[in-house]
Amino acid sequence: MEGVAARAGVSKQSVYRRWSSRGDLLVDLYIGTSTDENPSFSGARFKDRFESYLRWSVQRLFDPARANILRALAMEGQADAAVRDALMTRIVQPRLAQGRELILHGQKHEEVRRDLDVDTALELLFGSVWFNLLITGNLIDPTWEKRTLKLFFRLTENSPKRR
Repeated sequence: MEGVAARAGVSKQSVYRRWSSRGDLLVDLYIGTSTDENPSFSGARFKDRFESYLRWSVQRLFDPARANILRALAMEGQADAAVRDALMTRIVQPRLAQGRELILHGQKHEEVRRDLDVDTALELLFGSVWFNLLITGNLIDPTWEKRTLKLFFRLTENSPKRR
């Protein structure tokens, strides 16, 4: 926070008026100026809605600089509860809630298998994001998105045997 204040030429107190914690500052750096934090996902089919949801969830990561910020947030969050809380409440939990809502809607309308464990399916999906960001360093990009969606839709599809 001191570094931000020095670069901005303001007092540290001024920085804390805008960001209550280092975590909030880092989350704002990651999110940027986007106002699309409460999106609605449209489409005639579950697959269309979910594809648009996944893109909303990860499109910032297509930019390596933003991917690095999220990596830093995740690493800082391991040692700093305020950073972890900001990461969870402002990035992770809203995305999981949106995904959960889409899948439950899909189940209700028989577009998604009813016996799917929704939370585990989302953990598998976002586990891939974090594995690539934190372990392999592989890009989260349109190629990753296409591969991941293909597998995710196989997992969730409502086959005639399951109806």
